[in-house]
Amino acid sequence: MPGATFLSGETVDLCTLEEDDIEFLRDGINDPAVRVPIGNHTPYNLDEQRDWLENVASGDDEVNLCIVADGEPVGVVTIAEIEETHGTAELGYWVAPEHHRNGYGSDAARTMVEYAFRERRIRSLMACVFAFNEASAGLLESVGFERTGTWPEWVFVDGEHHDVWLYTVTADEWLPEHAGE
Repeated sequence: MPGATFLSGETVDLCTLEEDDIEFLRDGINDPAVRVPIGNHTPYNLDEQRDWLENVASGDDEVNLCIVADGEPVGVVTIAEIEETHGTAELGYWVAPEHHRNGYGSDAARTMVEYAFRERRIRSLMACVFAFNEASAGLLESVGFERTGTWPEWVFVDGEHHDVWLYTVTADEWLPEHAGE
C-alpha cells in the first residue's frame, strides 16, 4: 500500500516509502532487469531492505519516493547526495520490468527534477547511466538532461567493464522551458 502522495506528475504519483513497500523494494532491487542496469551486485533480503528504508531512505541528504501508477507501486525515484552548500544532487530511478515502456520513469524523473529545482533550490542535477543502458539514456535526454561526459570502463557489471555516461541539467536550463508547468 503506497504511502502519502508527496508529488504528482501527469501519470504517476510520487509517494512516501512505507513498511508495506519493503517486499516490492526487495523484489525490484533483486530483479536482474533492475539490478544489472543500476549496478547492484549484492542481494537484499527483507531485513536488509527494511534497514535501508529506516536508515538510508529517510536520511537528510536524499529524497526517496515510490513511483505509483493507478494505485500500484511501479518503481522508485531518488535525489541523492544532496549538497546544500553547492546546490547539487544526483537523480536516480528504477521501474519494475513489468511496467517498462509506459512513461512512468520519464514522468517520475520530470516531476522529481521540478521538485529539486523549485523546492530544494538545487542548481545542478547529475545522473549516471551505464553505456549499455540506452533506455535510461533516452529517458534522461527526453526530460532535458544532456550527456556531458564519459567515465571510461568505470563499472564492472555482469562480467565486463563498462563506460558510465554522465548526464547533467541545471536550473537555468530547466526552469525557463518548464515555467508553465
